Amino acid sequence: MPLIACRHFHGLIVGGDDVSYGQRPKDARHWREKMLREVTLDPARTHFLGKLPYDTYKKVLQVPAAHAYLTYPFVLSWSMLEAMASGCLVIGSRTAPVEEVIRCQATSRFTH
Repeated sequence: MPLIACRHFHGLIVGGDDVSYGQRPKDARHWREKMLREVTLDPARTHFLGKLPYDTYKKVLQVPAAHAYLTYPFVLSWSMLEAMASGCLVIGSRTAPVEEVIRCQATSRFTH
């Protein structure tokens, strides 16, 4: 069963709609809009938190059972390093920048 299909799964998505790395998508106003066109998310279990003060953001990283870090098409960002430092399991995209800092073991997993 895919993680997103699990009844007990809640997704916390942190960040604004502005571009921090790379460029805006050509076919959408921002990456969130593009993602929502491509995947179906349960709005009762998907929580877009927007930009958060740094102290609040660190507390959010301490809540999850896992931190999904799907960086493509972007470069590795400080948020993945923050997630690793918080001690939560990291599920990362199998891309060069992510593979440079994590290894598939007890504290991390790769998507394919």
